[in-house]
Amino acid sequence: MAVLYVADQGAVVRKSGRRVLVEKSSELLLDEPLAHFEGVVIVGQVQVTAHALTAMAEAGIRVTFVTRTGAPRAFVVPESADAVTLRLKQFARLSQPAESLTWAKAVVSAKIASSVLALERYTRNGDEVDSAAPDRLRGLGGVVGSAASVAELNGLEGTAARIYFDALMEANKSAFKWQGRRRRPATDPLNALLSFGYTLLAGELRGLVMSSGLEPGLGFLHAPDDGRPSLALDLMEPFRAPVVDRLTLTLVNRQRLAPRDFVTVGNEGEVRLTDEGLKRYLTAYEEWIEAEPGKNRPSGPPINYRSAIRREVARLTTAIRRESPWVPEAVPA
Repeated sequence: MAVLYVADQGAVVRKSGRRVLVEKSSELLLDEPLAHFEGVVIVGQVQVTAHALTAMAEAGIRVTFVTRTGAPRAFVVPESADAVTLRLKQFARLSQPAESLTWAKAVVSAKIASSVLALERYTRNGDEVDSAAPDRLRGLGGVVGSAASVAELNGLEGTAARIYFDALMEANKSAFKWQGRRRRPATDPLNALLSFGYTLLAGELRGLVMSSGLEPGLGFLHAPDDGRPSLALDLMEPFRAPVVDRLTLTLVNRQRLAPRDFVTVGNEGEVRLTDEGLKRYLTAYEEWIEAEPGKNRPSGPPINYRSAIRREVARLTTAIRRESPWVPEAVPA
């Protein structure tokens, strides 16, 4: 089962029996059984008929609507039968400051460990990234456990992110210059790719969290805030480096995405993918998230990133349901 991305502007998603159809200008672009998909992502100006939306919801398929730059618009997600009970337990966990801080620390530790694994992957591949960065990150990881507050954790995470990106972008061999992390708006191609990838990843996690019965807005590291999927963002942290960051560098270093695939829009200089660039990126993203990340997983056989994401959401759901500990794992690159 995979995720279907519909990014052909002006296309229409319909259903016929138990199949999903994508049409544009009387041309049939796709005709596949609904059972082939666990999620559908609608990008930009794409229509979805009411019958198709109903059929996908009844089939347990998560439907995510995003803008051309990846900003979330809406979600259609079937929920679990025990959603209310789970959310009460989730809120109880969040309401205990000491335990909430413990889970926030676990998120930051896993993110730093995943960042180390990503940098070491580049080192093994012969890229000249800062050889001291992994040890510096391990040093920061070693003091995460002594943080007295989420604010202190955020400071450690910010320092780790700067060390990590400074080293990571030494592996950037493309025509694109790294200008530091810029989010809203992304004003260069590298930041545009990172932001778009993070949005896709967060949307997938948000759908899984909602399907499991948890409230995506109640996070531990990311404070609850109206409109923000804080828990999904917590879960995403260890997956940023191996899924989005490495995919971004792979695409630009191999020239699968080039300057011609980007366009600047608006008064603030926002950079986004062209229609053709967007299609190539979505295809590459799906291939990447379905691929095995390597054989340096801490334990057990290799699994692809999507399976690892589903497993992490399931582990968290089980921990909340059983009122047991939760320690997210580092994700191999």
